Amino acid sequence: MPRASPLNVEKLGDTLVGRLTRDGLMSSAQLRKLLRISQPSFSRIAHRERDRLLVTGKGRATRYAARRVIGGLSRDIPIYEVQPTGETRTLGTLTPIWPDDGFWFTPHLAGLEALGGHSSGLPWFLTDMVPSGFVGTLLADHVAVTGGVPRALNSWTSSDALRYLAQRAHNAPGNLVVGDGAFRSFLSDRPRPVATDGCERVYRKRVKELPDSLALGAPIGGAQPKFLADRTDVGVSAIVKFSPRSSSESATRAADLLVCEHLALETLAGFEGAPRVARSELMERKGQTFLEVERFDRAPTVNGRHGVLSLRAALAARAAGKTTARLDASPVALETLGWAGAASELERAGLISRESAEAMCWLDCFGSLIAKRDRDIDGLGLYHEGLQITGLCPAYGLRPSAYEPRQGAMVEVRFAPPLPRASQTPQWLPARDAAEKFWRRAAGERRLSKDFRQIAKHNAAAVRALRDVARRLPK
Repeated sequence: MPRASPLNVEKLGDTLVGRLTRDGLMSSAQLRKLLRISQPSFSRIAHRERDRLLVTGKGRATRYAARRVIGGLSRDIPIYEVQPTGETRTLGTLTPIWPDDGFWFTPHLAGLEALGGHSSGLPWFLTDMVPSGFVGTLLADHVAVTGGVPRALNSWTSSDALRYLAQRAHNAPGNLVVGDGAFRSFLSDRPRPVATDGCERVYRKRVKELPDSLALGAPIGGAQPKFLADRTDVGVSAIVKFSPRSSSESATRAADLLVCEHLALETLAGFEGAPRVARSELMERKGQTFLEVERFDRAPTVNGRHGVLSLRAALAARAAGKTTARLDASPVALETLGWAGAASELERAGLISRESAEAMCWLDCFGSLIAKRDRDIDGLGLYHEGLQITGLCPAYGLRPSAYEPRQGAMVEVRFAPPLPRASQTPQWLPARDAAEKFWRRAAGERRLSKDFRQIAKHNAAAVRALRDVARRLPK
C-alpha cells in the first residue's frame, strides 16, 4: 500500500493565511475543506501559524481570521474607559484583520458580548474620536510630519485614524482611550489652567498660535474655529469658539452667530420644561468674540470623564445589528433623518427612552424656529456607560446657522418658520414660545450688529405670527 505523502505544512500555512487575507473570517470546517486535510492536520497548521491568525469564538462558533499589521501599533490594541471618578477599566481589545481595513473587537466586560465582532473600518464607538472639521484639518496637517499619516484628512484610511488615536488621542471627545501610547499620555497629562482674570488675553494668544496651541490629543469636531481650555479655577473644561479679528462682513456675522448661540443656550436654560443645554459664557476683547461652552464629557473630578456618542454612532450601532432592530445605514438615509427622525429610530430600537426622544423632538422644533439649518445626526450627543446608552446629553451648537456665510460670502436668507406636524404638537408649542423669546432677546441685544438685530426683529415677528397656528393645533 503506497505511503501518504507528507504534509507541506509551510505551504499549507501560507495557503490558509492567504485565503483568510482575501476572504476574511472562516470556520475550521471551511478551511479543512479548502485545504483537503483532516482536523488533526488543521490543528497542527493553525498552531504553527498562530502568530498570523486571530482565533475567536468557541466550539462550532470558532472562526479564524488573518491578522493585519499596522506600523507602530501592537497586535491587539486595548480600549480603555475613563470613569467620572478618574478611575479606568479595560473595555476590550481591537485587532486589525484582513481583508481591507477590517477589525475585530473583543469585549472584556460582562454584558458587552453582543457588541463584539467584525467591522469594516473602525467600530462605531470609535468613529466620534477621529479628527474632523476645523480642528481635524489642522491636526492632520500638523501630525503628518511625524505621525505617518497623510496630510489631507480626507485621505486617511481607518488604519491611519487608528494609528493617530492609539499614539496621540488621549484627550478625545468622550471617555475612551485607545492603545497604550495614548493611555500613557492620559496618565501623565496635566491641565493647562486658564484663570478667569485675563482669560481673554490668553485666548487671543492661543488663536495666534494655532495650530501649535492645539492639544494634539484632542481631536474635537465641528466646522467652527475652536480650541480647548481648562478653567480649573471654576471647575470647567471648555470648548472655546472664536470669531476672526476683522471688521469684514463675514467676520461680523461670525461674531453675531456666536452671540446668538450664547443667547439660545441662555434662553433654554431659563425656560421651564426645555431640554438641558450646555452652559456658556461670552467674552469680547479688541474686536474679537469668544464663546466658551462647557464640555459635558468631562467630570469635575481630575481626569474624570463621561462617555458620549453622537447620534451617528448610535445609529451605526443599530445598523451594525448591535440591537434587535435594523436601519438602512447608507449615508443618504442617515443624513435625511434629522433629530426628530433619529429620535424615532433610536426609541424604536430601544436605545433611548421616550423622555429622551421627546427632548430630541423638542430641540428639533426649536432649531427649525431659530433658523438652525444643520440639525443633522452629528449635532446631538448621548451619554453612555460601558457603551450602554444612558440618556441625552445637554444640547449645544444652537445657532441660526442658515445665516452663516458661504465660502466667505454673505447670502440672502428669507426665513419662513416651518409649520408643525400634528404629532409634534406637545413639543412644538413650548418650542415656539422659546424661539419667540430668543428672537426678541436678539432683537434688543447690543452685542449684535445693527443688521442682525433687524434680522432678529423680522424673525421674532414671523415666529410670533405662528401663535394663531398654535391655537388651532390639537390639544
